Amino acid sequence: RKKSHRGASPRSDSHHCSRAPGRPPLMSSSSTDKRTMGVPGVSFLLRVRKTLAFVWRAGPGWSIASAAVIVVNGLVPLLVLYLIKLIVDTVTAAAAAGPPPGGVVDDGQFQTLMWLIAAAGGASVVRSLCLASTRWIGEAQAQAVTDYMFGILHDKSVEMDLNYYENPAFRDCQLKLPVRIV
Repeated sequence: RKKSHRGASPRSDSHHCSRAPGRPPLMSSSSTDKRTMGVPGVSFLLRVRKTLAFVWRAGPGWSIASAAVIVVNGLVPLLVLYLIKLIVDTVTAAAAAGPPPGGVVDDGQFQTLMWLIAAAGGASVVRSLCLASTRWIGEAQAQAVTDYMFGILHDKSVEMDLNYYENPAFRDCQLKLPVRIV
C-alpha cells in the first residue's frame, strides 16, 4: 500500500470533490469575471440578487408579508415620534396660554391631548405586534425556503443515475465534505 502524504488518501490527487465525476465545474472564474466586469462589489450584488430570487421562488407570499412588515416597522417609530411632538406642542400651547379662567381646563385641548396620548399608545402596541409578527413571518419564511431547497435537492437526486451514488470516488468525496449544523 502506498503511503499517503499528511493523511490524504492516494485517490485525493486524482479526484476533485467539489463536483461529480465526469461533470464540469459548477462555475468557472472566467464566467464570473465577464459578468462583474472587474467592478468590486458587483459579484456580491449578483449573489444577493440570486438569493432574493431563490427566497421569492420558495414563498412569494411570505416575501411580500416580510417586506410589508419591514416597511411598517420602519414607519411606526416615526409616527410615534410625530405624535409625541404633537403632545408636547399641545401641552406647550396650553401652558403658554396661561392659567385657564376659573381654573377649569379647556375641554377641547384636554380631549385633543387624550386622543394624541391614546394614538401614541396605539402606535406603540402596533410596533410591538409588528416585531412579534416579524419573528413569526421570518420563521415561516425560513421553513418555506428550507422545504423548497430540500425539494430541489430531492428532485436532483432522483434525476441522478443510481451508479453515481455507488461510485467509490463519490463516497470518498461525501465523507470529506464538512458537516454543517444549521
